[in-house]
Amino acid sequence: MYKRPELPEGADSGRYNVFDNPAGDDAYGRVTNADRFMPVVAVGRALIAHLEDQGASVRHAAQAPGDLAQSQHNIVDVVGVSTGVVRLTFVFTAFPGVILDIDGAVSGFPFCGCDHCDETVLATVEALERAVLPHATLTGSSPTPV
Repeated sequence: MYKRPELPEGADSGRYNVFDNPAGDDAYGRVTNADRFMPVVAVGRALIAHLEDQGASVRHAAQAPGDLAQSQHNIVDVVGVSTGVVRLTFVFTAFPGVILDIDGAVSGFPFCGCDHCDETVLATVEALERAVLPHATLTGSSPTPV
């Protein structure tokens, strides 16, 4: 069964409260605390371990497919994790974050990371889990994080 790594205190709050304290237009190009997304990397690695426990084939790749190669830091391919053969490629970036390619559908976690978008670690982790866990059904384990 998948168990989410412990998240740091404050993982459910972003840098700004955009409704009470708008960050301003200059916040679109600014990242004040990228390291707050380090737990996303830990969750990505825990998800890979869970998929492997469910029978998936895991391979550490030298290069990511296509355009993902530009932001590579550490790439892990996971193949055959559900009844239909699905390929998931996890690209761990230096931002820090995870780019996830599921059979050609690419998403970033966090999707932006700038101060204006004000993503929280908790929302980012939950989105990554929602994208990956449905593919961990090989042995019928619960895809619900604990």
